[in-house]
Amino acid sequence: MAFLRHRVLPVLAASCLLAVGARAYCSSAAPVHDPTWRWPTSGPVPVTRAFLPPARDWLPGHRGVDLAAPIGSLIVAPAPGTVTVAGRIVDRGVVAIDHGSVTSSFEPVLPLVAVGEDVAAGRPIAVVEPGHDPGPLHWGARTGPKRYIDPLRMLTGPAHLKPWDGGADSSPIPPDGVVPPLGSGALTRIGRRGRALRAERARDRYVARRFLALTELRAERAPDRSCPRVGLTVDR
Repeated sequence: MAFLRHRVLPVLAASCLLAVGARAYCSSAAPVHDPTWRWPTSGPVPVTRAFLPPARDWLPGHRGVDLAAPIGSLIVAPAPGTVTVAGRIVDRGVVAIDHGSVTSSFEPVLPLVAVGEDVAAGRPIAVVEPGHDPGPLHWGARTGPKRYIDPLRMLTGPAHLKPWDGGADSSPIPPDGVVPPLGSGALTRIGRRGRALRAERARDRYVARRFLALTELRAERAPDRSCPRVGLTVDR
């Protein structure tokens, strides 16, 4: 009994504390894909300006994404939450929704909801107003006072590599300009095509340098012959 009291019980208590701490740490981790999230424009639209977080809090950047939502179109709640902001801030209308671990914001908009109101995913919350460029709609998301994330992360699932047929007609850029979700075959083709182009350019530079070296070597070995040198501009 003394052995259990002095050796086993402390180990069990420490294990319980570690389990509780690990569960709390995991719950505070940055959110990723949430299947309940949807586009605030009721469907995919082109992204006119991507998420570009600054290296430091005080440096310039783009803390969100700009969506090509037509002026006057309805904006819906991307996920269930509670409205925390609904009104004008400085010179534009803003709506912000607390979704729990993430707070989303939209501007410039004309609010259709009030502060403290609970909204369901897909409920109209605002109307897009003019005043933002390239916009017209700016969609932001943050997990803390100064911790901004790309809101498109909440729409995309985990990345999976998919096979590419390699056909000449399989363009990686969709004709409608809508950014494909992460893990789609289009983004896989973009990555593979980019690697293939870099390899091809490196091979061309190598061939050009070898040709130039051989030309100079032949000119040095045969100084009494008419062997004009070839001038090449090699992209290094």
